[in-house]
Amino acid sequence: MIVDEYFTINTTFNGQSIDLAPQEFSFSMADTIYNLYNYGLFELNDTTGLLQEYFGTIEGAEFELGYGTKELINTSKYVLKKDELSDIKVPGFLSGSVNIQIVNAWYGKQKIKSKAYQSTIATIISKLVQNQGFSSIDIENTGNYDYWYQMMMTDAKFIQEILLPNVYSSSAESPFYAYITSDNIFHLKSLKSMFNTNIVATIEYKASTELNTNKLNLTTSIKKFNQSSDEHRALLKRDIYQINRSDGTLSIDDDDIISYPPKGSKSIPIMNFIDEATGYVDLGFNESDSGRDENLKGQKINSTKKSAIINRFLIMLPLNPKLKSGNLIQFNVYVSEGDGTKLSRHYSGKYVIENSEHIWNHETHEGYTKIIIGRKYTGIIPDSYLLKSKLI
Repeated sequence: MIVDEYFTINTTFNGQSIDLAPQEFSFSMADTIYNLYNYGLFELNDTTGLLQEYFGTIEGAEFELGYGTKELINTSKYVLKKDELSDIKVPGFLSGSVNIQIVNAWYGKQKIKSKAYQSTIATIISKLVQNQGFSSIDIENTGNYDYWYQMMMTDAKFIQEILLPNVYSSSAESPFYAYITSDNIFHLKSLKSMFNTNIVATIEYKASTELNTNKLNLTTSIKKFNQSSDEHRALLKRDIYQINRSDGTLSIDDDDIISYPPKGSKSIPIMNFIDEATGYVDLGFNESDSGRDENLKGQKINSTKKSAIINRFLIMLPLNPKLKSGNLIQFNVYVSEGDGTKLSRHYSGKYVIENSEHIWNHETHEGYTKIIIGRKYTGIIPDSYLLKSKLI
């Protein structure tokens, strides 16, 4: 279905195409690097209550949703997780707006099992997700060649709780994330690879009086927020403890917020850093086996996720289905100066999309995209900024 010669919306229920008028429903398709499953909300105007009566909104029903423009559509399969009718419109009928939670269809296939593997983490995850209905698989190479045991748990839980906290790559030196995007692609990617990939879009923030010829890149709303130091203070500088398995001696190393990945010539917008430990990590016994040693390195790096991204923007803009979690964008912030504008050296630069949500609103009869973008390092600050020397 094409709406207003621009928006494209396709829906199927249990394999059958359903024809709903666009003014009868609203929905969102969302993904985030912090959740394994992509997810969404579907608000359906069940005017008679018959859709609920005939099990059209029940848990476990399969639902496929495609949404985008005539040029690009994101399509994913979901299962219905929960439905709720909070306000009955007509007394005597279970009618009104039904709010339905949806989650990637892989959620409905999860079952517990016990199995042992001997391979790298990337290879194991590839085997777990192949032939599971994903449109594609995007998995970064890792080390961690070892025996891995999946003990009475689902594949999703095994990935999230056992494999992901240990995953390591010598070429990445940054935390890893496992997530599914709204185009039904499974990803295992390091933060470093996200920042080293191609830019998918350039988004600009300008005064509303200025013209922007590219409608997709026009921000309609923006909010800036920085993470509280409560979240990452223990990661500013850490003591790392490890016991030698041979003689029982204790070794103490350290790392800090600029370690993963190394900052290079960039800076972190945090001032007056005290070069003393604010936290610690206990890695237990050291390992001589290369795979198990990489597991310890992975634990050390992945435990720093709360300090991996600390500066964020929430941006609203017209529907742009290219923007999905894990993608890299160039964000240009223009600030007023005299009779014109200049590019902010502090805020402009490359950002990773942490969270992406594509929305159809039946009340306004329009589609739009909401993204949260973030980074840790600011750009290369010129020496004319007097506080530059005080930044981390």
